[in-house]
Amino acid sequence: MKAEPVPGVEAAPLQGDLFRWRAHLAGPVGSPYEGGSFELDLKLPSRYPMEPPNVVFRTRIFHPNVNDRGDICLDVLKSQWSPALSLQKVLLSVSSLLTDPNFADPLNASATALFRQDKSGYDSKCREMTRKFAMASGSSNGGTKRQASEAGLSAAGSSSPAAASAGGGVPQQPSRGAGFTEGSASLARAKAKAKATAAKPKAKSAATAAAKAAAARGSQAKAKAKAKVKAKAKPKAKGKAAPRAS
Repeated sequence: MKAEPVPGVEAAPLQGDLFRWRAHLAGPVGSPYEGGSFELDLKLPSRYPMEPPNVVFRTRIFHPNVNDRGDICLDVLKSQWSPALSLQKVLLSVSSLLTDPNFADPLNASATALFRQDKSGYDSKCREMTRKFAMASGSSNGGTKRQASEAGLSAAGSSSPAAASAGGGVPQQPSRGAGFTEGSASLARAKAKAKATAAKPKAKSAATAAAKAAAARGSQAKAKAKAKVKAKAKPKAKGKAAPRAS
């Protein structure tokens, strides 16, 4: 953004978070938004730049492709996204959308209907909203900017290296407090208990098997002893001569 600045387009990481950016967009000259300064929030997903950023208007604006929450219906933020697109090009696309709304894919039904029914009334409404919310003289802290939570932004960023590469650094991982430590300890205890319970039947089975093996060995020893005694008795029987007949 700083290497190739574009007049009317500014953006920087929000509070050092490389996954959240705050941008300011000047209303295009010749459009009903001329003279206004519109604030936007950009949130980079964990798979950025393989996935498009989430871009929303914080400043209220009357536009066919922007709803009341500030969501933007723009093809480069959806199906036409390319990893080659920079944040600067995304903001330029948003600026172009202010000049040339896309009525084939509207997001604000009232703005679309007014444009088609009364173009001059549409332009007047856009200028009125711009004066009220996007100009310093008519804006106020209470009505001009949406809170980050209303714009769908989470307080904590992701830790993907791909997203970090967009800003040249790696954000810090969220801290894990005492609740996480206690939860981990409980999980460890539960695992140890389950392991001990599972080990009991195995120990019992092993003892039973050992007893059966010992009994089998004893039976084999008795059988061998009997066979040995029987073998010794056979020669004596052979040594006795049969009596002669007289």
